[in-house]
Amino acid sequence: MLLSESQDNLMTRKLIENIFSLSLLQAVSFALPLFIVPYLAAILGPELVGNIAFSVAAIQIIVTLSDYGFNLTGPRSIAINRGSRSKVFEIWLSITIVRSLLSIIGLVIILIISLLSIKVEKNINLIIICYSMVVGNILYPQWLFQGLEKLKYITLIQVASRVLIFILVISLVQSSKDLLWAAFLQASGLLIGGLLTIPFLVFEFRGLRVRFPSVKDLIFMLKDGWHAFLSSAAINIYTTSNTFVLGFLVSSESLGYYSIAEKLIKAICLVYTPITTAIYPHVSRLAIRNKIELFRFDLKLLLYLTTSALIIGIILLEFSSPLINYFFDKRYIVLIPLLERFCFLPLLILISNVIGMLFMFPLGMEGVVSKILSITAFLNFIILILFVHIYGVIGAVSANLFIESFVVLMFTYASYKKFYLQYKHQIHC
Repeated sequence: MLLSESQDNLMTRKLIENIFSLSLLQAVSFALPLFIVPYLAAILGPELVGNIAFSVAAIQIIVTLSDYGFNLTGPRSIAINRGSRSKVFEIWLSITIVRSLLSIIGLVIILIISLLSIKVEKNINLIIICYSMVVGNILYPQWLFQGLEKLKYITLIQVASRVLIFILVISLVQSSKDLLWAAFLQASGLLIGGLLTIPFLVFEFRGLRVRFPSVKDLIFMLKDGWHAFLSSAAINIYTTSNTFVLGFLVSSESLGYYSIAEKLIKAICLVYTPITTAIYPHVSRLAIRNKIELFRFDLKLLLYLTTSALIIGIILLEFSSPLINYFFDKRYIVLIPLLERFCFLPLLILISNVIGMLFMFPLGMEGVVSKILSITAFLNFIILILFVHIYGVIGAVSANLFIESFVVLMFTYASYKKFYLQYKHQIHC
C-alpha cells in the first residue's frame, strides 16, 4: 500500500514537472510571436507575409504526412515500453525511418503539384526553403521524450532555439528583399532544436546495439498509426491546410491578413499545449488501470481549462482593437474584425483536444475519432469555399468556428454513446 502511494506521488511529481517544463517552452512560444509577427508584418507587408503563409502551409502538409499520427501513437508505445531501453530504441528507430521515407514522398508530391499549379510554382522557392521545417520535425522527437516523461531535458533546447530564431529574424530581416531569410528562419525553429537534441538521443541510447528494423516492423508501424494518421490528417485539413486552400481563393494580401490573425490566436492555443502534451502519457496509463478514474480526471481537467479559456476569449474580444492598434500600423486595421471573430476558437480547440486526445484516444476509440474527423475534413472544404465566396476572408474565420463546434458536438455525442451509457452506473456510484 505504501509502495503504491509512493509510486502515485512520484507519478504526480513527474506530471507536474513535465507540465512546468512545457509551460516554460510554450510561454516563450506565446511571447515571441507578439514581437516577431508585428515586426515581419511591418517589414514585409501583407502580400509577402501571405506568400510565406502559403508556403509554410504547403510544407505543413508534408509534416502531417511524415508525422503519420506518431505524435499520438509514439508516446503511448514509449510510455508502455519505457522499462526496456532496447524496445524504446527499436520504436524510435522504426518511427524515424518511416517518417523520413514519408517526408521524401511528400516532397515529390509537392514538386509534382508545382508543375500543375501556377500558384504553387510561383512560390516553389519559398516552399523548398521551408522544407527545413520537415527535417527539423523529424530530428526533434518530442513524442519520444513525451513518452519517457523527460520533457525538462529538451525544454531549454527549444527555448534557446526559439530565442535564437527571434534574434536572427531581427538581425537578418531588414527589408522586403530579405524574404527568403524570413521564410527560412520561420521554418527552422525545429531544425535548430532537433540538431541540439542529438546529444540527448546519443546519451539516452548509449551502449545499445543498432539493429535496423525489418520491412515487417515498418509495416506494423504504419498499420499501428493508421487511425491516428487519419485523425491528424483530417485535423490538418481543417486547420493548417485551410491556409493552403485559402491561398487559391483570395489574394496574397488577404491571405497575409488572415495568417497574421491566425498566428496570434495560435499563440494563445499554445498556452494549453504543454498541459495536454504532458498529461497524455498519464491518461494512457490511467485508461488501462481505471476507466472511471480517467473519466473523472478528464472532467475536472475540462472544467478548469475551459473556464480559463472562456475568460481569455472574453478579454481578447474586449481588447482586440487596442492590441492591433498598438502592435501594428494602419495597414493592418482590418485585423480587428478577424481577431474578434477568432477569439473563442482556442476554447473550442481545447474542448475537442481534451475529449478526443485525452479521453477517446486512451480508451482505444481511435477509429471513431478518425471517422468523425474524416467527415469533418470533407465538410470543411464545402463550408470554407462557401463562406469565403460569400463573406471573403472573414468567412474563413467563421468556417473555422463552425467546423470546430461541429467536432466538439460529435466528440461529445460519441463519448456519451460509447462510454457514458455503458458506465453511467459506476460513474455515479
